[in-house]
Amino acid sequence: QADGIDPHTGTHEFLHPGVLQSPYALSIFENPAAFKAKVSRDPDLPSTFEVLSGPYAESFWAAMDKEIASLEKMGTWKIVDRSSLPPGTKVIPGTWAQRIKRFPDGRLNKFKSRWCVRGDLERASFVGNAYSPLIAWPTIKACLLLAATHDWTSRQVDFSNAFCQSPQQRDVYVELPQYYRPKNCEGRDVVLKLQKSLYGQLDSPKLFYEHLTKH
Repeated sequence: QADGIDPHTGTHEFLHPGVLQSPYALSIFENPAAFKAKVSRDPDLPSTFEVLSGPYAESFWAAMDKEIASLEKMGTWKIVDRSSLPPGTKVIPGTWAQRIKRFPDGRLNKFKSRWCVRGDLERASFVGNAYSPLIAWPTIKACLLLAATHDWTSRQVDFSNAFCQSPQQRDVYVELPQYYRPKNCEGRDVVLKLQKSLYGQLDSPKLFYEHLTKH
């Protein structure tokens, strides 16, 4: 256990499961000296420029189209004219987060694109408490051990675009997603007013937590 490797599973127990899916990331811990001479980034988390100029460009375009369609279907925002905003209103830009997901053996699984709010740019003006409680892995493991011991049934739920399930609680305006523009808005300077919480927003984890606890 001294090196952080679980003797039963052969994996690095302290690593996030997402990291374990990347053979490149795992190689860092197998040979840290070699890593020092390499670029310190995961190729499974490419930039938008890299994905759109790389061999999987068509797949990522499809993933980006799917993301925008999903956000629109969920009523995440409404289109407003920039000129209608109160004086001094801050319109936050967004950013694309790209990811290559793999099977445990390293084979390509799917391509994921997520459009996020640049929450780092609203820190100075944010008012309120953005704290959201999290469950620690030891607690989850303890619950699973109890379930196994008492022959209980456990259940896992995965939400699609989880944060977008929760209604927006404040006025948040964001710029249009890069490469996309709404139909029938030619000649208009428009922005998006969020109706739902969105990834990257400072208080989106808190809003989702509060939304879940109501049900």
